[in-house]
Amino acid sequence: MRYLTSLFLPVLLLFTVYSFGQSEVIDYCERESATERSKKELKPYRYSGAKVKKIKIKEYNQIQETVIEMLYDTKYKIIFNRSGIPDGQKVDIVIYNKPYGKRKREIVWKNTDGEDVVVLETEKLDEEYDRLYVEYELPAYEKDVPSGVRITGCMVMTLGYNNMSFHTDRGGE
Repeated sequence: MRYLTSLFLPVLLLFTVYSFGQSEVIDYCERESATERSKKELKPYRYSGAKVKKIKIKEYNQIQETVIEMLYDTKYKIIFNRSGIPDGQKVDIVIYNKPYGKRKREIVWKNTDGEDVVVLETEKLDEEYDRLYVEYELPAYEKDVPSGVRITGCMVMTLGYNNMSFHTDRGGE
């Protein structure tokens, strides 16, 4: 009996500490509705996929990176949806030609206007790329957050390709 008590007491203690250590999470992310809204914006491009980047609000500046893989010589439409970002949080979208830390890295495109939905068509870029590096720049969250509360959100990036510009080499006739 004493053995069971010695096992039960630490488990009870861990459970008590864990339950009091929980914090409330306020999640602004509306993944499904943001993706559906973005899919509608893709027309006449065909839906290729979506990437959701979860964002945790912090008291300091942050950068989150994601990569877009593309087929060379194909036109794409990229939709960035900021509707899942918490009130008071700004997110700038910066696209680079190379990943962080590489030499001769250059900005390909940048958006700082704060609109919920931002559209980029790759045919408007100066060059063609097979890979783009997207960075979401989040300045420090300036609103007061009560103790024990975590605020999260998300950025939804939807990608579509122009079916008419998709080339395949089927051999000569």
